[in-house]
Amino acid sequence: MKNFNKKKMIKVAAVLLAILNASAFAIGCDGCTANTDRNGVSVEERVAWKGVHDYTAIPTQKDFIKNGSTDYILVVPEQTSDLIVTAKDEFIDLFKLATGITIRVMKDSGLTHDANAKYISLGETTLLQSSGVSVDRKALTKDGVRIRTKDNTVYLVGGTDYGTVNAVYTFMQVTFHYEYYYSTCIQIDKNVQNLKLLDYDVTDVPDMQDRNGEWLGQLRVTTSEYHSQMAYRFKLAGGGAKVFALPIYEDFTPTSAIGTTVHTTNSLLPKKTYQKDHSDWYTTVTTEGGNQLCYTARGNETEFEAMAQEMAKKITYSLSLNTPEAYPYINYCMIGMEDTYDTCACSKCTELKEYYGTESGAVCIFVNRVGEIVEEWMNDPANAAYYREDFHVNFLAYNNFIDAPVKYNEKKDEYVPIDEKVDLRSNVGVYYADIKQDYQSSLFGEVNEKTRKNLQGWAALTDRLDHYVYAINYKNYMVPYDCFNYYNSDMYRYYMDIGSRMYYICAYGGYVEPFETNWARLRLYLNANLLWNCNVDEEDLMDNWFNAMFGEASDVMRLMFDEQRAHMAKICTEYDLYVTDSIYLILTKTQYFPKNTLLSWMDKCDQALKLVEKYKTVDPEYYAALRNHIEAEYIAPAWLLLYLYQEEMLAQEKYEIRDRVFEILELLGLEDMQVGNNVTVKNSLTNI
Repeated sequence: MKNFNKKKMIKVAAVLLAILNASAFAIGCDGCTANTDRNGVSVEERVAWKGVHDYTAIPTQKDFIKNGSTDYILVVPEQTSDLIVTAKDEFIDLFKLATGITIRVMKDSGLTHDANAKYISLGETTLLQSSGVSVDRKALTKDGVRIRTKDNTVYLVGGTDYGTVNAVYTFMQVTFHYEYYYSTCIQIDKNVQNLKLLDYDVTDVPDMQDRNGEWLGQLRVTTSEYHSQMAYRFKLAGGGAKVFALPIYEDFTPTSAIGTTVHTTNSLLPKKTYQKDHSDWYTTVTTEGGNQLCYTARGNETEFEAMAQEMAKKITYSLSLNTPEAYPYINYCMIGMEDTYDTCACSKCTELKEYYGTESGAVCIFVNRVGEIVEEWMNDPANAAYYREDFHVNFLAYNNFIDAPVKYNEKKDEYVPIDEKVDLRSNVGVYYADIKQDYQSSLFGEVNEKTRKNLQGWAALTDRLDHYVYAINYKNYMVPYDCFNYYNSDMYRYYMDIGSRMYYICAYGGYVEPFETNWARLRLYLNANLLWNCNVDEEDLMDNWFNAMFGEASDVMRLMFDEQRAHMAKICTEYDLYVTDSIYLILTKTQYFPKNTLLSWMDKCDQALKLVEKYKTVDPEYYAALRNHIEAEYIAPAWLLLYLYQEEMLAQEKYEIRDRVFEILELLGLEDMQVGNNVTVKNSLTNI
């Protein structure tokens, strides 16, 4: 891989940085002297998060690979899970990619640790059990990695089987300089003919324990081939929140409908089932359908208790259908308000709202009671088969429930609960989803000050603070919504400091169709890496990504990216677009995107294609990958040009650009990619 032309990039960056810094200063972002965290420490003075990322591996005098062959055998457990099968297949595939060797595989039946044997042990093998190698699975958490050499054997294991899959990638990273950028872009040493055995003493634990990305469109790969499952290679949960969230059955039957894992109250207490006999359980407000619950049951203590008992019963029933053996990674149940604002306005709810200063006070009291009942059930010896050590009942802090019921204690310089009733139990957590943040701005910017205070408030109430965040403009997905200011290492370190545990990024719309333009692939790569290690410099990650994804065209594509970011900073400052609810800004206006600006971005894609054209004959596969990476970034500006300026464009020019977009969509398998509101890119351009 070639290196960046640093002198050229420095000159370009200097101009762009001036624009970006000016915009940042205007909105009170990272350059502002008032930019401090809850302890009064400026962002620039913040210390690195003390994560565990030890990649110690010292060469020995023993041969691991010699003259293009190896004596090592990959050993897997006799009884293997699907995840261990994935780990095995990934090891075989990547090892062969680096060395050309198809490594031999055997099961561990009858095997014990032998000082002279040459094994690579994968997962919970009999070799590991007899080796004396220590593995602190609790410290590793679910996804953490331990790699240890003992005598001639190398042991790869995780906190769970997910961690063992990750151990394969960490092993390849340490041994063969493996790096994963995208399904068509993998960096790894090639043609390794000779290599000494390394004395591995590696411990690698993700900073953010649960890292989700089901709605990152790139992870929705529908193929049976393991190597296309990008979620694994990004060390994200392959099934998104469904891996961790308890599925809720609408009725007390295993065949009943299972609702969403986020907005769950209609599954927990369906109106069609309970409203006739328990009308007090539901909101008085019906303007948006009346789907929310009344968390006080109108102040009726008998109905309040019956409501909490029934909800807890539904949760425990769902737990009984999803045993720890079958679904070991489930660690929370969501009590999630519906996706509306029609929360209850009865006299009791209003009374508590006035007392706590927020509607969420009533929710905290109710969920505490549900959590208490669930904990009693789980601790009953009769339910030992369903016990989960770290199971939480979460509720959704969203819309009307976003504000924490806390007050600021100036003497202690901290937030504290309004009273003990809203101080959340040890098995109750918060799933914080602040849709009103400005994800164009830094978390530390003035526009996001309320969010920071809210995060500090909720952190004072719970030890489990999960997050649902956004990374796209929902009015039109083709708009280059610049959330790179928000998703950076400083932000992730802040979230780690306040005790965050899970991060779920909603980075595209449509819920089924992939979204792969406007640098969505870069966003995925950055977030996956920063969630694992929040001390990594995102600028270094960006440099590596552009270099790997675009080869000789990396400079011009990076210039396109930087120009788009500078342009968005300019218009956001000029038109006062650094605002709350920015994910709903209507930006498809000619005043925001002049025709020549869009044409210049499209032209950079053409320049990039010319720079890599030499590979068309000498390395067609590499050329195809580079071409596809470039063409993906052509889609958004081309769509904006056609949408905003089609009436003033010549017919031939218009049709040529449209047809090229159609060809790219077909080439990349993105025919169903949307622009928003369930309208595909292709359908939106058909009548041009």
